[in-house]
Amino acid sequence: MRYYTDQHVLLRKNMKMGQIVKKIDEKYLVSYYDSNNKLKYDIITEIDVIDEEEYAVIKNRINTINKIIS
Repeated sequence: MRYYTDQHVLLRKNMKMGQIVKKIDEKYLVSYYDSNNKLKYDIITEIDVIDEEEYAVIKNRINTINKIIS
C-alpha cells in the first residue's frame, strides 16, 4: 500500500493513531502522542501499519473477549 505525507495510520506496536510526517527511502517518519500525552516520533515501515481488514479482526476479537468477561 502507498502512504502519503499527513496521512493518518494505525501503528502496530502501540495501537495509536500516527501521522506520517515524511518519507525516507522505503521508510516513514511518523509522529504520535504516547500515553503521557507527549509527542513522539518513530521511523516505521509498511509492516508496522495495521490495515483496515486486520483492524476489523482485532476489534472483533476484543469485543468477543469483553462479552465473555462481562
